[in-house]
Order: sequence, then C-alpha cells, then structure tokens
Amino acid sequence: MKNSKYQVIEIILIVTGCALAIIWVFNPEGTYEPVIVLIGLLVSLVAVWKSVRLVKNRQVVESLNEPKQSHAIKTLLDRKSSVFVLARKKWDSGITSNMRSGTEDVISFYSSVWLQLAKNFPSDHFGKLSHSEYLDEYISERYEFYYEQAKRDDCGEGAMAFVIVSAGVMKDLDAKIIELVSIISLNLDSFDFGHWLQKWKLSY
Repeated sequence: MKNSKYQVIEIILIVTGCALAIIWVFNPEGTYEPVIVLIGLLVSLVAVWKSVRLVKNRQVVESLNEPKQSHAIKTLLDRKSSVFVLARKKWDSGITSNMRSGTEDVISFYSSVWLQLAKNFPSDHFGKLSHSEYLDEYISERYEFYYEQAKRDDCGEGAMAFVIVSAGVMKDLDAKIIELVSIISLNLDSFDFGHWLQKWKLSY
C-alpha cells in the first residue's frame, strides 16, 4: 500500500515536470528551470526513500530464513480455524453476551498473532510507539471509524451496530496480519506466501 502511494507521488511529480518542460519550450523566457530541477530532486528523494524501506524490510527478515519460522506461520491456519469454529457457535446462539464474547475471542486471537509476528521487527518499525501500544491505538481507531460509519448509516449504537463495527475491525486486523506475513516471507525460501494466503482467507 505504501509503495503504491510513493509511485503515485512519483508519477505526479514526473508529469508535472514534463508539463513544465513543455511549457518552457514554448515560453523559453519563463523561469521554469528551478522548479523542474526541484521536481527532479523530489523524484530522486522518493526513489531513495522507497529503496531504503525495501532494504529495511529485507534486513528485518534476513535472520528468519529457517524452517521453524515457516512452520510457525503455517500453524496460524489451524489456529485461526479453531478460533472461528468456537466463535461461530457463540455468534449463532443469538445471545448478545455470547455474540460479544465470540467477537472478543477473534479479536484477541488476531491481536495475539499480530504481536507474535511483530516480534520479528525492530522496536521502532511501527513508529515511536511500542508494538502493543501501536496495536491498541490501531484497534481503537478502527472501532471509532466504523462506529462513525454505522451512525451515518443509521445503525445506532446497539447490537446491530456492534456486529457491523466488529466485522470491520476483524477484517482490518486480518489484513494487518497478512501484511506482516508478506514482509516476513520475503526471505523464507521454503515458504509459499501465495498458497498460504489462499488458505488463510478460507480459514473461517
């Protein structure tokens, strides 16, 4: 996701630079040279920043090229399936307290897995916050986002809103785990991320 944002920035800068260069051709008296040079420098900086991030991600997982790491990630599939089997029983009960408990079980599982995977990254990889603080802040922000969305959709703040909001939070946490596994798998030669991802998405 971040790389695509950088690519968009690069494209915008390059297009802007080309447009100014064309204008300059037809209006040589204009003072466009400094702007074009600045845009060129910005494009270079974005490229360097992307390169640094890629190297950093690869360095993070250099020491993880071991069968046990691949095995640990593969076991997440069965763990996820087991958690969802139990949670679904609670959801199907129709009892609000049980349904909330099932949701809490799933979110607790996602949180535990994310923190487990995050241990493979430097303490400052996710900013100035610790891994647990970053995750808590992220979950809180997602809850707030989906509750605001539920209000706009006139879902209120009751049981129905909770179901909709929780589904959104669980979806986002699932995506966060996929993101970490994709980075960790960069240097795991024995690990097929595409195959794992297919199974992960079906493990409900």
